[in-house]
Amino acid sequence: MAEIRELFPEPEFAEAAGVLEMIKDNPDQMSDYISRLKYKLDEGWRIESTRAEALKEGELIGQIVILQELLGLTEPGRKDLSNYDAIQLNDLCSQLRLQLRSRQSN
Repeated sequence: MAEIRELFPEPEFAEAAGVLEMIKDNPDQMSDYISRLKYKLDEGWRIESTRAEALKEGELIGQIVILQELLGLTEPGRKDLSNYDAIQLNDLCSQLRLQLRSRQSN
């Protein structure tokens, strides 16, 4: 293990060497390590998923606000829109697009 750490000083390799030592010394600790690693990966995925969803909803709110401005509408406001879920935002955005297209064709 010391040789691995010497050849590969990067933190990822040092962690891997530590895991190998742990397995060699106590296999029960491997189960704990895998559980912690799975938790970290799951938590990272959850955070990334939530961030992506928030970005999408933010983009929809931005589109709705622009469509409202083009149509001369003021309600619902940006603050109210933040309480809408993704389905409601999509529906409202679609409705506003249809209104704008209808207005443009007249």
